[in-house]
Amino acid sequence: MKDVHSSVAFGYAANLYGLSFEAQSVSGEDLGSANTVGFDVGVLGTLRGRTRFGFFMKNINNPKMGKTDTEDLPQWFTAGVAYDPYGGVTTSLEMQKQDDEDVRTCFGVEADVNDYVTIRAGLQNHPNRVSAGFGARWQAVRIDYSYTSHAVLPGSHHFGLGVAF
Repeated sequence: MKDVHSSVAFGYAANLYGLSFEAQSVSGEDLGSANTVGFDVGVLGTLRGRTRFGFFMKNINNPKMGKTDTEDLPQWFTAGVAYDPYGGVTTSLEMQKQDDEDVRTCFGVEADVNDYVTIRAGLQNHPNRVSAGFGARWQAVRIDYSYTSHAVLPGSHHFGLGVAF
């Protein structure tokens, strides 16, 4: 749906999950394999081209894995808003709720330094983390890097390489 000042988009996905054990248990039982399908839905709205809001629900059908001892796959709900105060800068606030966990709040900012470089930073709680990174693009090629801290575990480095067609 779209008009002069706003738009709303709806999306959905089906995910095939598979698990296979290529070994036997200590007692000699074949551990086997299992498959299931999970469904996701989401909505994204834009207001006057500067404000975006949306929500996303993962595994809304409560898929289970296993035959005798079934395990529920995680379900979560995410809602957020992004605002572009001026060209080349985006701020975002997101709330995530997964199963019985506490609500996670995430805040981020992204700014275009020039036509080729973008810098990013973010904060989240549960666990408390700080992240920072950059993206570089040249013609159809994009390279991304970010570092994310963790309260207990060592930090993580994330690299990305993409080509836009």
